[in-house]
Formats: sequence, C-alpha cells, structure tokens
Amino acid sequence: MVRKGNLNYLSILKRRIEEKSGIRIYEFNQCRDLSAVFSKVKINISAHTIGRFYGIMKKNHKPYLSTLNLMANYLDYHSFDTFCQFEEKLLIECLSGIHQFSTGEFSFTALELAIAQSKWKEVCKLLESYQIDFRKQSITDFLGNSVRNHPERNSFLKALADIENGRHLFYESFVDEDDMRGYYSEALLRYYSKVKNDFGSKFFIESYLVAKNIYSNCTINSLSKINNLHKEINPDNIHFHHLSRWYELRILLAHRENKPFGFISEIILEMLERLQNYHPYDRRWILARSLKAIIHSGIWEQSIQLDVLKNEIFICYQSMAGQVESVADLIIQLCAHSLWKYDKLLHPIFKLEEEHLNESNLRLAIEGATALLYAKQPVKKIIHQNLKPFSERTGNSWVLNLI
Repeated sequence: MVRKGNLNYLSILKRRIEEKSGIRIYEFNQCRDLSAVFSKVKINISAHTIGRFYGIMKKNHKPYLSTLNLMANYLDYHSFDTFCQFEEKLLIECLSGIHQFSTGEFSFTALELAIAQSKWKEVCKLLESYQIDFRKQSITDFLGNSVRNHPERNSFLKALADIENGRHLFYESFVDEDDMRGYYSEALLRYYSKVKNDFGSKFFIESYLVAKNIYSNCTINSLSKINNLHKEINPDNIHFHHLSRWYELRILLAHRENKPFGFISEIILEMLERLQNYHPYDRRWILARSLKAIIHSGIWEQSIQLDVLKNEIFICYQSMAGQVESVADLIIQLCAHSLWKYDKLLHPIFKLEEEHLNESNLRLAIEGATALLYAKQPVKKIIHQNLKPFSERTGNSWVLNLI
C-alpha cells in the first residue's frame, strides 16, 4: 500500500526516471523504450504498466507499490518510501537552506557580500550572531570553500581565528585535510594556536601536522611536543576525533620506529575494544583513521589476519545504511570492498551515496582506489596511470598500498 503523503512524489519519480534514462515519455513508443532500458538492469516493468503510470493509457491510475518500488530501484533507492524520504529531505533543505534571506541578526546573503568585499569586521559581526544548529554543515562548507578561493585568504583566516564562531565553524569543523600548498597548516600555527591554548586544541594541531608530514613523506624535525601531549592523554576523557587521531599517530609512529607487528597489533586490538563504547558515526571515524595509518604503514595484509578487525570493518560499513557522511566512511568503504573483492567474504556490499565532503583530493584518491578494484580496460588503465601521480602529488599515496 502506498502511503498517502508519498503520492505527492509520483510526479518527481516520473521526472527522475526520464532524467536518468534520457527518454521523454509522451507516447506509447517511449514506454516500450523505457521498458527495454529497465530490462537491461533486470527490472521487469511492461510498456503497458509504464503507459498507465505516465497517464498515456489510463488517466488517474494509481500504481501498485510493487511497481513503484521497482522504479525506485532503477534510481538506486531501496524502495519508493526511501525515494520519498530523500526527496522530502531535499525539498526541506532547498526551502530552509541556511536562512539565505533572513532579515534578523544573521543574514547569509549579507555574509556572502561582506566576504566578497573583504569586509572582515562585518564578516565577524555576522558570524558572531549566527546561531549554530543542525544546519551547521552548510555554513561550514560555504566558509571552507570561500577561504580556499579568496584573493585575500590570509586576512580571511585571521578574521575567522579571532572569533569563537569563526574558530568553530571553520578551523574545528571544516578541517581541510587537502591543505593545498600548506595554507591550513600555516593558519593553524599563525592564527588559531595564538588564541586556542587548551589541551584539546594543542593536541589537534600537533597531531594534524605530524600525521600530514608522515603521509606526505616529509621530514619531521621534532616529536617532543606530540610525545609530551600523548603522555597527558586520558583516552576515556577526550573527544572521539582526538581519540581517532591518537590511535592513528600511535600506529604511524610505531611503524616509523620500526616496531614489530606484534607491538602494533596490540594498539589495533586496544582501539577495537574501545570502539564498543561509541555511537556508529564516532566509531567509524576512530576506525577509519586507524585503517588509514595501517595501510600507509604497509601492514594491511598482516592486520586483516585479525578477524576482529575484519568484522569491525563490515559492522561499520553496514552502519552507514548506504550514505556517506564523511571521508571516514569512504576509507571504510575502500577497505570493505578490498576485503570483499580479494577474500570473497560473505558480507553484503552496497553502493554508498555521498552527501558532502570537503576533502576533494582525499575523496578522489580513495574513490579512485576503490574504482580500480572493479575497473575493466581501458578505464582501468586510465585510472591506474593517473591515480599514482595524483595521490603522490596530493599527499594521499597511502591508497596505493591497496591496489
């Protein structure tokens, strides 16, 4: 039975099918063509059923739910109900956005104009009035991309570091892992560290910088700061992002010091045991950063001999319910597909759909490595030729250890 509210989305479903298939339905011949397209992906819907659905053969016909589910499957949704939920969410986001036309203390349009004109006092005034809520990611992505492309980037970065909302919405939420030409690393040291001296902030800065240098195969002059911070950590009392970076660095540094795998496996097992105390989203970040360190260190094949690690990868993968919320999810997807492809483990592997990601280079490197697991010639050759230099140039060469 079709839910009453979902009937409002039938016209959207029709349009989405036409967009994907490239077939505009206006007479019965197009219904035959669409039926043939469905058949190619093993979805059996007759031309007559399609004709009734599009109102060509019978007006005001109410389709069966089973038919709508099949059509939603063609659009890569689990069911028609799932399709409706996604479209409803999209509609709400389009209507609400981040209060683009608000005339209260905060106005997104005013913020855009102030940034475009490099009016930093006005930018700070607007951001200070912004009430952080569930739409935070929208303004975070906007600020991050605005900073990346602004002709007066350093002045922008300083202005953001000077106010609490600027620090929270950009430095602590956007966290630019791409860090092209080192602008974000430099800003952390020049601006953010001058006003944030608490333990969590100092640990974040040092762990970010050390890990970035290791992944980029750069020289590290001193580890004294991060080693001293590690000694102060109480893993039961820190934010999950800090915990994820702590385990990541412990694995990276242990490998750098030529510790035996037995030593590193103890860190991995400790991390896996601690994961049980966290919610799925937090849990995936902790696991993903550890996996990235494992792969970079060249101990992936040894590590996946630990059944508990393999099981955790699939538990976290399934907890995503088909949606990518962060680059951590992409890392876990890559590892899950690698295990499934080569070990033929009997776990369901499904396609994930990403909502937003701010790490463009990291995303492309991970997705390139994942695609290479399944690619056929000549596409496989093209990906292989380009992935290596791209990953090395952007500091993401760790993905190459899985291909």
